[in-house]
Amino acid sequence: MKTNARRRATLLIIMAVICAIVLIAYLKGGGTGITVQHEALDYVMQNHVHETGATNAVTAIYLNYRLWDTLFEAMVLLLSAMAVISFSWSHDDEAKL
Repeated sequence: MKTNARRRATLLIIMAVICAIVLIAYLKGGGTGITVQHEALDYVMQNHVHETGATNAVTAIYLNYRLWDTLFEAMVLLLSAMAVISFSWSHDDEAKL
């Protein structure tokens, strides 16, 4: 029992430290630092209807240009959630089943 409480406390502290570091880096950096490449933006805005058939540029980007990227991001998120659930079970929980 004490081991599980220590693990949870350790994970909570690690997560809090990571969140604090990300927040400080974001605030210190003044934003995301993302710059728009105007050539790519102009290309998508001019050609998305002809290349994808989608009248909405956002739909064209997500469902056609970045389809595989979106699918793999969803897969990684699912696998991460499964790993967290799997690792959060203790041996005591398995004995109760």
